[in-house]
Amino acid sequence: MKPLSVLVIAAHADDEVMGCGGTIAKMARQGARTAVYIATQPGGHSRYQESLGQAQARRQGEAQRAAQVLGAEMPIIGDREELSLTEGDVSAVADSLRQQIERTEAEVVFTHHRNDLHFDHRAIAEATIVATRPFVRTPHLRRVLMYQQIEVGAIALGPSVFIDISQTLEAKIEALLCYESELRPFPHPRSREAISARAMLLGSHVGVRAAEAFDLVWEIA
Repeated sequence: MKPLSVLVIAAHADDEVMGCGGTIAKMARQGARTAVYIATQPGGHSRYQESLGQAQARRQGEAQRAAQVLGAEMPIIGDREELSLTEGDVSAVADSLRQQIERTEAEVVFTHHRNDLHFDHRAIAEATIVATRPFVRTPHLRRVLMYQQIEVGAIALGPSVFIDISQTLEAKIEALLCYESELRPFPHPRSREAISARAMLLGSHVGVRAAEAFDLVWEIA
């Protein structure tokens, strides 16, 4: 039987782990083939004390190590500069995402939430929705989900899908540690303690030890 093909779309390296790292690891353990597409990379505004080339190489290395921890394929990183996306970019980004969907023959796509407070995240979410319109020629695609991160302002509305990551929460944390420069000390929401606590809180909503939350865009059952 052909393994399930999954595509995870992220605006920045580390978003894929923050949003659905536990789910990536779970699906990989179940035999799915998971590809990761990261739309942007550090640009001239990099906040780190390093050259642009060093910042880009570091982020690529971090993303590759995180993918290995989770069992995903080596990520593909786009050439757009982070924090530079505009509403006018959505159509062009959608074309790039459609190419990745066709390349991977993805049956399941994960992307950012369209109500995220981070504009890059919202732009990628909107571009994904455009790229995955059911009448577009992607006959293999069966399900599109938006993952919820700490920056999602509408989380109080409640997600529609929970995925049990009780057995892969530690893999998610290990993958996040690959992005050491992005982690912060507790009680910052990007601390390992806060990320674990949030996963366990989401799990408590549905009676499991830990979970990740998603909103369903559409599905062919």
